Amino acid sequence: MDLGLKGKVVVITGAAGLKGSIGETILQHLAAEGAIPAVIDRNDRGFAYIEEIQKQGIDGLFCKTDVTNPVQIEEAIAKIIAKYGRIDALINNVGVNDGAGLDASYEEFMDSL
Repeated sequence: MDLGLKGKVVVITGAAGLKGSIGETILQHLAAEGAIPAVIDRNDRGFAYIEEIQKQGIDGLFCKTDVTNPVQIEEAIAKIIAKYGRIDALINNVGVNDGAGLDASYEEFMDSL
């Protein structure tokens, strides 16, 4: 299937989870479409996933980043733009589990968003 993503720089948050996770699967499909995946995640598996696609001749970048840290987010985006000059698409796949469950107060719930 041609999604028109060849050569497009696509930022994916949360794509360094376990093999077969939603984010990792998105990463693999984007790479297969010829996109340039730029992964933002705090998990070191991202290095191996990008290395794996690079062995297939596909460009990509991993930025080890804690998405709850605004400074790290700015640094990751700057690194992506410095390397590719642009960002064509964003996939916000990251999941933050901060423990705000059903018994959370309104303030705790809003802080978790």
